Amino acid sequence: MTSDSRRKKKLESKTDTIWERSIHIYLPTHEMKKEWTNLADERGQSFSKFVIEQVTNSINHEKEKA
Repeated sequence: MTSDSRRKKKLESKTDTIWERSIHIYLPTHEMKKEWTNLADERGQSFSKFVIEQVTNSINHEKEKA
């Protein structure tokens, strides 16, 4: 790795890569989106953090059952 590429990597922040890390999901109903949004708000979380936490917990639970 050249010093220029190392410097560029260091300067890259999370916001620089946001589109590379983003996904779009479509929930089956508006009601589900409202429910999930309310649950996130009740926990003081952003919608993204709420979904990440719930999906991670679900995956970990499935791994424990296996």
